[in-house]
Amino acid sequence: FPSHDNRIQQECFLRQWYECQERYARGGRNTPEAQQTVDMSVQSLLDQLDERSELADLAKNPLLLNLIATFHRFYPGQELPQRKGELYQEICKLQLGARPLAKRVEMPLTWEESQEVLQVLALAMVKQEKRTVTEKPLLNLLGTELKKHHVAVSAKDFLSKIVKVSELLVEREAQEYEFSHISFQNYLAALEIKATKTESLLIQNYAKPFWKETILLYGTQARNPAPLIRKLCEIADKIAVDLAYTCWKESPRHLDSAVAGELEKLWESLQDLRFRDLERFLNNQEWKQADYETYRLMITIVGKEEGQLFDHKDLREFPCGELKTIDRLWVQAS
Repeated sequence: FPSHDNRIQQECFLRQWYECQERYARGGRNTPEAQQTVDMSVQSLLDQLDERSELADLAKNPLLLNLIATFHRFYPGQELPQRKGELYQEICKLQLGARPLAKRVEMPLTWEESQEVLQVLALAMVKQEKRTVTEKPLLNLLGTELKKHHVAVSAKDFLSKIVKVSELLVEREAQEYEFSHISFQNYLAALEIKATKTESLLIQNYAKPFWKETILLYGTQARNPAPLIRKLCEIADKIAVDLAYTCWKESPRHLDSAVAGELEKLWESLQDLRFRDLERFLNNQEWKQADYETYRLMITIVGKEEGQLFDHKDLREFPCGELKTIDRLWVQAS
């Protein structure tokens, strides 16, 4: 959503989304009761977005706003997850557990076991850098994983139920499947790497754009993200350092004191690596390069990608320490 009318577009989207859901639940009728439910639900969700900045940041993405609305409608009155990884986990739990139960569809596995099977699929697709998988290799993989759970269900029946009920995996073309959004694929792949303790895969593939979100989502799920951040710092090129910085920023805030202390020790060396190119450009009086590097640092500090623009909130809430570092480097050199 563009920043200047973000709130208007969010409210418009939520209103249309809730109206569609409530009409469908009433056989297509738009009753006064349905409209009252829509009004209350939209206002309740917008109030939560206003009160919680991390949730509001997630809601800037239309897909994540859709997921937030799905969770909010299914669990009215329950507090919404604030972090992206927590949101994905709750959506997976809802789609693989609560939703089949509500639709009275008996699943052959528990929601946790179904998720474990999908994790293996997701990691296999990330390894191959694929968004889609054809039916034959998909059924082979599912069959292998289902045998591990000792259930008397065919891979085809399992796939059919997952597609029909959960909507995490969808059939885009005839006999071609993909996760409903790449973020689910990356999230589940990150969980599988955590479960199998194969963090080395992240380091081996850190420079590949296809792996970026999986690496970042792993960082939010790891009990101790410090080893990953340290290894990225040791590589020390721009891609690795930017990943390390984002992992540090998005790491869970409720960590034990030893892990928190380890992360704090990494912060100073990480910042030195982050600002070294800007310092070099300034010392060499390469003003144009220094100007762009300043933009690049600032846009990534606020959690955006190169090429994007700042909004008023980005600048209002820009971290003072990093702003002072940028200012000091420019004042010293120019």
